[in-house]
This record gives sequence, C-alpha cells and structure tokens, in this order.
Amino acid sequence: MLFAEYLEVPVEINLSSFNRYFENDGFIPSDIKVNENIRYTPDAFDDSLMLVDNLTIMPWRKKLMDFIEIIPVSVVIMTTDDLIINDLQELNGLEVAVTASTSYASIMEDLIKTYDLDIKVNYVSDSHRAKIMMLEGALICF
Repeated sequence: MLFAEYLEVPVEINLSSFNRYFENDGFIPSDIKVNENIRYTPDAFDDSLMLVDNLTIMPWRKKLMDFIEIIPVSVVIMTTDDLIINDLQELNGLEVAVTASTSYASIMEDLIKTYDLDIKVNYVSDSHRAKIMMLEGALICF
C-alpha cells in the first residue's frame, strides 16, 4: 500500500478484466480503433476513479482516457542465438511474427512506415504461436 501512502489517500483495489478498460455498457465497439468520432467513459470507471496498469498509449485509447506516462514505450525483438540484430535496418528482408491486434503489432507497423523497412509480418493469434515461429526461423516481436 505504498502507493496509497504516497498519494496520502485511502485506496481500494478493484481487480478488473482488461476488456473492461475499453467496454461501453459491456461491449467494445468493433470500430473503436478506426472511428474518430467514438468517445465515451469506459465501464472500468464506473467503480474506479483511476486505473493503475501497464497500458501502451495508443491514439484510439487516448480518446477514452487520460494517461500519465511513467514508463517509456520500447520494443524487444527476440531472435534465435544465431541471429544478432544491432540496427533496425538489419531487419530488412526478414520475417517477423507478432501477435495480431495488439499494441506490439501497431508499434511494428509504425516502425516499418517510419524507417521504410522491408519486413514480412506474420500476424499470429497468440504469443505461443509467435514463439514457435521464432524457433522455426522467424523473428518474434514482443
């Protein structure tokens, strides 16, 4: 409860599912990531004044809540022992496995656009599948 002492306020901890951070009346709008007009207060704020979590700041998420950035965003790229990457340009021509519909996928897409990288991206359903692909020779982005 050091956090409560730091804030000098009583704190009640409410555990919530990740989806509740983005739900509106129990549902996440299917076009939340692309529809610029969607704005609402997520259900998680029905019983909490503040959410404390490690959540990547994304433009569509900023429409729903304010963020206090504490930890800078970074990407770790895992490879097999025989492949050493020292520079982003060394990723050109390689294959990357990344979990679909995650902030990691968005960050990888931004890196490709920003640095004009020629990377084949395989979107997978979960990190376990990405690990299997890494062992089969693909890179994995977490």
